[in-house]
Amino acid sequence: MVQDTYAVHLDELIFNSLIKLNERYEPLPDLAESWQVSAGGLVWDFKIKRGVLFHDGKELTAEDVAFTYNAIINPRVKSPHASLYDMVKSFKAAGRYMFRAELNEPYSPLLFIMDQHILPAHLLEQSETAMYDFGRNPVGSGPFKFSEWRNGEIILLANDRYFEGRPNLDRVILKSFASRLSAWSALMQGKTDVVSDLNFEDFRIIRDDPRFKTYDYLSFFYYTILFNLEDPLFSDRTLRRALD
Repeated sequence: MVQDTYAVHLDELIFNSLIKLNERYEPLPDLAESWQVSAGGLVWDFKIKRGVLFHDGKELTAEDVAFTYNAIINPRVKSPHASLYDMVKSFKAAGRYMFRAELNEPYSPLLFIMDQHILPAHLLEQSETAMYDFGRNPVGSGPFKFSEWRNGEIILLANDRYFEGRPNLDRVILKSFASRLSAWSALMQGKTDVVSDLNFEDFRIIRDDPRFKTYDYLSFFYYTILFNLEDPLFSDRTLRRALD
């Protein structure tokens, strides 16, 4: 369960979620084939797709989904996502292919927070140190499987048994750069194909360069500056307006 922004991009290649969000942030099925909510809004049932395999060949079931979400809300795990599920009474498997979330109160946006990457219970419930070992050799159900981690590079290979079909790429190499400048330099020299988190000036150069193609997308994240109104300096409305 990663806490780093860049690791999230890596996880999206290795793992799947119950729900995925499209480019307009609308919930779509991923591991969940379908879902329904009770009349009172307190019970959500998710039907899990059959035949989904982890990279080690074991089938993914509702037990793995329940294990993942119970780990997130476990205080010992200290997941940064735990508070998202304060309204949840319990997570459990209601059958081999049925995952159930019972709530203490109705929460209509629940689907939008059911996008956590599902972990293999059979590998992680064995011991207290299992998560550390898993972090060095992750096993998911996604389109690419972990192969090797060396010299600042993580190598992923295509998952031939991916339930949505084998990906078009045979492998993906994720490189770590010491700085944004070194990543930019590698891109301009043709040593890497994709770079994220460019500053605006670099983006403008790429946008106007016919060698590259840029894509716009919506994001949940934004940058803002807020005034600390408890600071006497910013209690002056005239000053705040001048800085606006």
